[in-house]
Amino acid sequence: MKKKLFFCAWIFLFFSCSHVHAEPLGDGNHAFNKIPLAPLPNFPREFVARGDRIEVHFRSHIERADTDAFPEPPVVMVNRVTEKRCAIEKGGIWARAEVYLSGDERVLLVNEFSDSGSDLVSYDTGDCRKIQRMDVSDMRWRIDGAVACIGESRTGEGMAGCASIRPLDLRIFFRP
Repeated sequence: MKKKLFFCAWIFLFFSCSHVHAEPLGDGNHAFNKIPLAPLPNFPREFVARGDRIEVHFRSHIERADTDAFPEPPVVMVNRVTEKRCAIEKGGIWARAEVYLSGDERVLLVNEFSDSGSDLVSYDTGDCRKIQRMDVSDMRWRIDGAVACIGESRTGEGMAGCASIRPLDLRIFFRP
């Protein structure tokens, strides 16, 4: 019975979230792509995520390839085409599994957390300027390209444990 209930909740979540914005907003540049982080060879404390043009460098305080968070500023962004670089000097703890680049690679979206909460924060990849911050403490969220949803009033684990699920308009992360 529990498996059947879980399966039904997952199906509901999939359909309710996947139809929020079925098409990318505008020209697709408002979509976010998750970019995986990997440790640099010979530098086990430095991790890099690569887009087509932009690299994002995080530093770990421990030498572990499986680290899941980065509490040490700065985060450094490098444009491999122009060789321009900038640094995010202040921030919370950055979650390794939640690093995204916009389709045009002009916006970095990360999950920053601390003892007091969790935020989705967007940064301009050209100058590391903070664009937008959204408090997602005690919420569940999912981003898949231009499709995003947020779950509120948690009563259980994951999105299926949310009393309400609503669309999340990713365009908010592109303007102050």
